[in-house]
Amino acid sequence: MEAVALAQRDARLKLLRYAEAMSVSKDNLVADYMAQNRLIDSAVRSLILSARPLATRYRDDGTVEVDMGVNLDDVFEAVRETKM
Repeated sequence: MEAVALAQRDARLKLLRYAEAMSVSKDNLVADYMAQNRLIDSAVRSLILSARPLATRYRDDGTVEVDMGVNLDDVFEAVRETKM
């Protein structure tokens, strides 16, 4: 279903924005490290792409909402491992 695929894409984009806004340290966000290092950027994006659907809701108006999940500790670990 195209609506489900679009909802999953939207959910992954929201997860990426959420991950980018996470603080790694007092002065740095995940997005800062992603901008500085292509390996970190790739690792974080790969984790977000691996997010799995947790719930799917079909609305009466034909739209679909999908909740996607990823372990945010894995995002921190990807930044930590790659920046060392």
